[in-house]
Amino acid sequence: MIAQVVFDLPIDGTFDYLVPEHLVPQVTAGTRVKVSFGPRKQTGFVIGLLEHSAVPKLKPIQSLCDPSAVFNSLDLAFAQDFCAYYGCSLGEALGTILRNKEDHKPSIRRDHKPLFSLYTCQPDRYAVKIQEIIKGYPHHSCFLILVPDAFRGQTLSQQIHSSIKVGTRSSVFECDGQYDCV
Repeated sequence: MIAQVVFDLPIDGTFDYLVPEHLVPQVTAGTRVKVSFGPRKQTGFVIGLLEHSAVPKLKPIQSLCDPSAVFNSLDLAFAQDFCAYYGCSLGEALGTILRNKEDHKPSIRRDHKPLFSLYTCQPDRYAVKIQEIIKGYPHHSCFLILVPDAFRGQTLSQQIHSSIKVGTRSSVFECDGQYDCV
């Protein structure tokens, strides 16, 4: 089995490593591993598993850093969005998420997927898409739409219904639990 590994470094792409037989049952996507990377040992994150690699001679994973995976599939998906938005490598995004978990700071990790993403919708369709989603919740009267920046928040709030609050992440602290986040 082959593990696809990324590092908390400004390097795009994955690196293939051979999973030793004794580690096969423990290595899954989301596992942290120690590997040889250039002249030194490096901690990496397994993001996928393969049966075969295009690289003929692979270095093996040296050890596991944790007894089980530190990321689940939602964390990995969020890290993909995070690195696309902030222009960093997937490894850097995972490193940032992990630091928040370890320090017990308010986490940027989400346990659910948003109802829709501004990144997969054309800007001229934001307001229409949000109205479609809200129609599916007839018993809710107030909504909070989180957007990545103040400009999008201002533009979107001018286009949609008044019972909907549009704002950046800090808006969560203003709403006092009276809004349903979309």
